[in-house]
Amino acid sequence: MACVYIPVQNSEEEVRVALDQLPRDATDILDILKAEQAPLDLWLIIAREYFKQGKVEQFRQILEEGSSPEIDEYYADVRYERIAILNALGAYYSYLGKIETKQREKEDYFIQATKYYNKASRIDMHEPSTWIGKGQLLLAKGDVEQAFNAFKIVLDGDRDNVPALLGQACVHFSRGRYSDALELYKLDPENVEALVALGISDLQTNEAAFIQSGMEKMHKAFEIYPYCAMPLNYLANHFFFTGQHFLVEQLTETALAVTMHGPTKAHSYYNLARSYHSKGDYEKAGMYYMASVKESNNPHEFVLPYYGLGQVQLKLGDLRSALTNFEKVLEVQPENCDTLKALGHIYVQLEQNEKAQELFKKATKIDPRDPQAFLDLGDLLISTDIGAALDAFKTARNLLKRGNEEVPLDLLNNIGALHFERGEFELAGEMFKEALGEGIWCNLFGAEEESILHMPQTNAEGGASGNEARQSQNRRVNLINSTQYPVDASSSIHQYKDVQLFHRLEEQGLSVELPWNKVSTLFNLARVLEQMHQTESASILYRLILFKYPDYTDAYLRLAAIAKLATCSNASNWLYSSASLSSVL
Repeated sequence: MACVYIPVQNSEEEVRVALDQLPRDATDILDILKAEQAPLDLWLIIAREYFKQGKVEQFRQILEEGSSPEIDEYYADVRYERIAILNALGAYYSYLGKIETKQREKEDYFIQATKYYNKASRIDMHEPSTWIGKGQLLLAKGDVEQAFNAFKIVLDGDRDNVPALLGQACVHFSRGRYSDALELYKLDPENVEALVALGISDLQTNEAAFIQSGMEKMHKAFEIYPYCAMPLNYLANHFFFTGQHFLVEQLTETALAVTMHGPTKAHSYYNLARSYHSKGDYEKAGMYYMASVKESNNPHEFVLPYYGLGQVQLKLGDLRSALTNFEKVLEVQPENCDTLKALGHIYVQLEQNEKAQELFKKATKIDPRDPQAFLDLGDLLISTDIGAALDAFKTARNLLKRGNEEVPLDLLNNIGALHFERGEFELAGEMFKEALGEGIWCNLFGAEEESILHMPQTNAEGGASGNEARQSQNRRVNLINSTQYPVDASSSIHQYKDVQLFHRLEEQGLSVELPWNKVSTLFNLARVLEQMHQTESASILYRLILFKYPDYTDAYLRLAAIAKLATCSNASNWLYSSASLSSVL
C-alpha cells in the first residue's frame, strides 16, 4: 500500500496518508498540508494520485490552492515545485480545451492554460518543462508554427530532450512530413512513448508491411514497460482480429488498471465490449460500450462505442436507445452507410416508412456499389412502388454478380415476382430459373418449346459407354414426354393426379430432389408457365411439389384450375383434396 508522510511542524511525528484511501473531500488533506506547511512535492504527489483515481475535481482543488498567492509568498524560494504545479494545471486545462466541442468553452480553457504557463515562465523563463507544455498547448490550438518554435527553444539548450523531440515529431506529423517525424521518434530506440508513436504512424498507413512493423513496435514497448496502457490497447485490438479473446480481455483489463486517462480507458472498454459482442454476450457488451461512452463522453472524439452500443441495443430490442446512439454517430459521420441502413431498419420497425425510405435512398447515393442498401430499399418499396422496387432489386443483383458474389435466392425470387405482377412473364421466368439453378426441374419445364429444354447432354464420342449413356438419356426423355403429352383425352383427365412419373424417374437413376427453400420459386415458375399457356409443363411442376411436399395446398388449387379446363369433374376432385387437407391442417 503506497503512502506519503507529512511531517508535523516542531515535532518528530508524521501524518501517514494512504494514497489508495484518500478522502472524497480534499479539504481535509488541504488543511493538513497548509497547517503543517508540507513540502510542495507532497502536494503534487497527492494531487496526481487523485487524478489517477479519476477524482479530477480534488486534483484541481489541491493544485489551485498550491498555486495561490499565499502559497507563492510562503514558498517563494521553492522554484521547481511551484513551476511543476503550474505546469500541471496548464496541461490539465490544455487537455480540457482539446476535447471540448463548444468553441467558447474551448477558448476559455485555453486561456486558463496560457495563464498558468505564463505564470510558470515568470518564475523561470528558461525552464524546459514549461516550454514543452506551451508547445503542447499550441499544438492543441492548431498553431503548429508557434508549437515548433516552443519545442525548438528546448532543443537549442538540450538536443536530446525526449519530450521536446516527441513534440517536434508531432509538429512534423501535423505538417504531413511523416519521414521527418519518424526520424525524430527513432532517436531513442528504447523510449516507450517513441515506440508507441512510431507504431501508431505505421498502423495508420493501412498497408500490410507497415501494420506488421507497427505491431512489432507496440510489442517491444510492451516488453520494455508492460504497464503502458496505449500499447496494451493496440495489442488487444490486434488479438481481437485474430480471435484470441482471452488475450483481448487480459490486456484490456490490465490497461484499465494502470490508467485513469479518460480517452485511453474509453478505448480499453471498447475493446472489451467488442470482444463480448463478437461472442454473442450482448448484456456484457452493452455494459462495456456504455462505460466507453461515459469515459469519452464526446462522439466527436471517439465515435465507435456509440455505434457498437446502438448495435447491441438494436439486437436487444431497445429501439429508442439504439436510435439515439446511431443518430450521434451520424452527427460525426453523416455519410456512414452502415449507420444510415441501421437507422432505416429502426424506422421500419417504428412504422415510419417515409423516414426509412429517405435514409435508404441516401445510403444508395453515398455508396452506389453497396448491394445491401439497394436490397433494403427494394424491400421497403415493394408494397408501394413496384417499378422502383424492381429497379432497386435489379441493381442489387447486378452489383452482386459484378463482385462475383452469390445472388440470394430470395432476391431473384422477388425480381421474378415483380416482373410477374407487371405481366412480364418471360422476364419473370428467367429470374425464377436463375433462382432455381440446376435440378430435376430443368428436365421438366418448357417441353412445349423443345423436347427437354435443359436436359444435360452427355459427352460420349463413341464406344459402348457413350451409346449406353445416350440410350439412358433418351429413355428419360421419352418417359417425361409420355407424361407431358397424353395419348388420349382419358389420360388427360388422370395425369393431373399422377405422381408415378417421379417414381419411375428415380428408378431410371434420375435424382428427384426439391429443397424446401426452392418450393415457392418452383411454384412461381409454374404460374409463369400457366400464363404462357404451357399448362402441361406447369402441371408437372405442381405435381413435383406435391410428390415431395403432399401438404402444399396451393399446388392442389392450381392443378384444380388447370383441370377445370379439361373437365369440371376432375376440378371437383382437386378442390375436394385441397379442402380435406385444409381441414386436417
